Amino acid sequence: MARFSKVFRFFRIIYFGRRSADNVLDWLITLWLGVIFFVVTKQLGGFPDFGKPMINITWMVSILLLLHGIWFVSHPEPPKINGYGLLFFPMIIYMFISYIFITPAPWLAKRELLVMIQGAVFYWVVIHNIRSKWHVWALMGILAAVVMYSLTMGIIQVFVRPDWLPMGRVQADQYFGRASGTFGVPNHFAAMLLLAGPLLVLVGASRLLRLELRLLAYFMAPLTLVGIILSGSRGAWIASFIVILMLPFICLSKIKHKVIIFLVLVLATIVLSTSLYVTSSMVKVRVDDFIANKGEKTRPTMWKAGWEIFKEHPILGSGLGSYALKFEKYRPEKWNKNARYTHNDYLNTLSDSGIIGLILVVLPAFIIFIKGFLKWKSLPFLAIPKGEHKRKTPLSKFFLGGTLLALLGFAIHLFFDFHLKIPTLVFLVAIYLAIVVKFISNRNLSLPTFSKWKGVYVSLFIILSVTLAYFGLKHFYGTFYYVKGKENMDKMFGDYDIMRENPDFVKNTAEFLTLATYWDAENADAWADLGFTIFNKHWYDPKNRVKYAAAALANFENALSINNEYWEYWAYHGIASSLIEEFKEDARHSYEMAIKFGPNNANAWYYYAHYLSKNQDTKKESIDAVEKVLRLDPDHKSALNLMSKLKL
Repeated sequence: MARFSKVFRFFRIIYFGRRSADNVLDWLITLWLGVIFFVVTKQLGGFPDFGKPMINITWMVSILLLLHGIWFVSHPEPPKINGYGLLFFPMIIYMFISYIFITPAPWLAKRELLVMIQGAVFYWVVIHNIRSKWHVWALMGILAAVVMYSLTMGIIQVFVRPDWLPMGRVQADQYFGRASGTFGVPNHFAAMLLLAGPLLVLVGASRLLRLELRLLAYFMAPLTLVGIILSGSRGAWIASFIVILMLPFICLSKIKHKVIIFLVLVLATIVLSTSLYVTSSMVKVRVDDFIANKGEKTRPTMWKAGWEIFKEHPILGSGLGSYALKFEKYRPEKWNKNARYTHNDYLNTLSDSGIIGLILVVLPAFIIFIKGFLKWKSLPFLAIPKGEHKRKTPLSKFFLGGTLLALLGFAIHLFFDFHLKIPTLVFLVAIYLAIVVKFISNRNLSLPTFSKWKGVYVSLFIILSVTLAYFGLKHFYGTFYYVKGKENMDKMFGDYDIMRENPDFVKNTAEFLTLATYWDAENADAWADLGFTIFNKHWYDPKNRVKYAAAALANFENALSINNEYWEYWAYHGIASSLIEEFKEDARHSYEMAIKFGPNNANAWYYYAHYLSKNQDTKKESIDAVEKVLRLDPDHKSALNLMSKLKL
């Protein structure tokens, strides 16, 4: 009985600590952070462009903020605030200013802003509510379990079901043979493993931990490397190589040992890389493509465009979320892919937010990293722990070193992708930065006259929680319905039989897009696609073609009132205008605006050519426009058909 009582007291101390409301809330918040991370990771990493994953996450983060507010006012004395928690606030404020006053794409800017606000909430809450080592270990244990779950699904993708994705989606053909786990893109999956691996290695290296925990860490750490290899992410391979070679400088104290292990790791890496190249067809293809293209094939084009946009808007940037729209101006000939991001987060930030934006994003993280590194250097490699007789490396040395090394690997990987747009990765980095802050700074700012202001603070947190939920849910519900409508639209685009024979399908598509504009009236894409869908109702009801064109025109004008710099909105506007007698003269202007904003976009020129082909007087201009299309895209089927008709 005495033994049972001792065990009970041990677990009571670990899991509950002090019997107080604020400590209970700390544990509730710790577990809730883990639940949010699990939910967002298993839903495509929360990829915000799909909308649906972020609906749940938005209300969950709002509840997290509310729980933190309750904790904040549950103290009899004023809780102390850590000043480092405010470091990223200027970034959030600047993003909000860009969303309101600068960006030509407010619906995309709002999406990025909401993700970053939620990341800032994670960062703030971890700093203030993960207050004991038991909270830290509980949270890190949940994170490790989630990473292993995603890794397991990635291995299944490679060896069993290459088309599997969560949420009932199907993996894109281009990623078959590569692991993406619970993410849609293998590179994001690799980035998560890159954040997990170094910390697992360093935790396992600590002799102060129980043997079973060290063995578990050493079991999981190599698996993260396996996952990175299976992802086929060359950027992650490069980052992993650098991180692996830095391990001896973090783990060992003697220069001789560092050099020996460094050389061993160099040799081991060369042997492993050679073996994988010889035995793995996926690795061989990825390496051969890299060599054949003298590096990346598509990314340099996107990087160059991002740099040109930055040079045009060096201080403030072109506006949050605007890269995809501004890219059209710098699209090279015969480059017919869409470019949503630059695939380099530093350059994407420069392009969208200018030098000011980059400083506000990078500088706080850099300060935390450097301060963390200096703290790591100040910790002894060897010390005599309490209750021990032999000198050992403090666990804090390994834990902080692993966290910093993981952040460094992630920072390197940011040169090759857009990880700061993915909620799971934003949340995980926020947690890591907050943990580093806990090593370098204590809560040192007290609020004056706390008891008199409790009501104000409660009201403030309620307002913040409700505001985040309201605007976040409105936007992501709008995105969710837009994606459903867009997916339907893509199925019927160019397939006139679907539109003739399935009027309900067209009507349902229009209903989805109508809901999208209801939830998020700033989404110009939704307005434009709604107009296009309404216009296509004429395929099953040709008598009312002009009526549908007029209804569509109103939606195209709504899109142009939000953003008048995108070629597709002008092209759609031209199509509808050309069918309405009183607007026919405006049609040519609309098409000319389309090719102005999409000078090297094959589809923009095709719409213009098709319009010109209807008039015998502009037949030669139409042929010239079709020739332009075929220079941009020699395999453009519609342009080839049109050219055949024009030359008859």
